[in-house]
Amino acid sequence: MALQICPKCKKLSCTWYIDDNSPLTQWKCECGWHAFEYENKMRNCPVCGNEKADSYMVENGIMYWWCCRCGRIELIDNVIKME
Repeated sequence: MALQICPKCKKLSCTWYIDDNSPLTQWKCECGWHAFEYENKMRNCPVCGNEKADSYMVENGIMYWWCCRCGRIELIDNVIKME
C-alpha cells in the first residue's frame, strides 16, 4: 500500500487499511486526520480525469469526494479546502 498526500496536512503521510469486519476502507494520517471510504462509490475525477481516483469519504459526519491523485475535495454541492 502506497502513501498518499493527506487532504488535511498536505504531507505524504496518509495511508489506508481494510478491516475484515467492515465494508469501509479506513484512511489515517499521522496529523490525526481520519476518514472512511465507500469503495463502491468511486468515480473518475472531474478535474484531473484519473479513473476511479475520486473517492466518496465520510469524516466526522461530513460526506465529500476526495481525489487521491490531485487532492481535490468536493462536498455535495460545494468545493472546499480542508485546513
